[in-house]
Amino acid sequence: MVIQKPTLGGCLHCLGLGFSSQYQSPRQPAGIIKEISYVSGAACLYRLGHLKELGFFDERLFLYHEDLDCGWLSRLRGGQSFSLTTPIVYHHYKFSRNPAKYYYLERNRWLVLLQNYHWLTLLLLSPLLVAAELFLLVQAFKDGWLKQKLTAYGYFCSRANWRLIIDRRQFVQSLRKCPDYLVTATFCTNFNHTEVSNWVVNYLINPLVSLYWKLLQGLMFW
Repeated sequence: MVIQKPTLGGCLHCLGLGFSSQYQSPRQPAGIIKEISYVSGAACLYRLGHLKELGFFDERLFLYHEDLDCGWLSRLRGGQSFSLTTPIVYHHYKFSRNPAKYYYLERNRWLVLLQNYHWLTLLLLSPLLVAAELFLLVQAFKDGWLKQKLTAYGYFCSRANWRLIIDRRQFVQSLRKCPDYLVTATFCTNFNHTEVSNWVVNYLINPLVSLYWKLLQGLMFW
């Protein structure tokens, strides 16, 4: 039996995670156009010229976050992403498949964070990022993917990999036409619409993350 779980575009979380917008919400009427953080690689249209400006998809982001990264770069360049409710696309997906996915999710999340944020945003966001890492380590231990989480850390212990990260960051920042306070305007702070939602996330983590992010955005002039 196939269970249909409607979504409407991508939501880019301030901690570098990507989620499906309006997950499991009722289907919207046809013809509605809405700005979103990024478009899913499973169903998207790009202008070829704009995609060339962005350098296409980053090939290192194997399996996860390559579409999120491309949408983020588009916003840095002054572009926008939109969802349209008229077309329907079916994407066969199972959340709890190969455990190796957690390695790619965590490694790629940190790659886009380190490469795409303004350095001041990274600096002021660092306390929240550290707190999130502690939470994720506990969650990884409980759910059985601690090995994949630690292996993702191992990627960043290589000088050769850091050279690639620095080179990529220089390229990404060279694309920048918009400041972070505009780039991050559509970023989200809640985990409610994901399959990892629970009462701790809903009533403790979400409010704290939202408050911290709101304060940070109030400080942004870059």
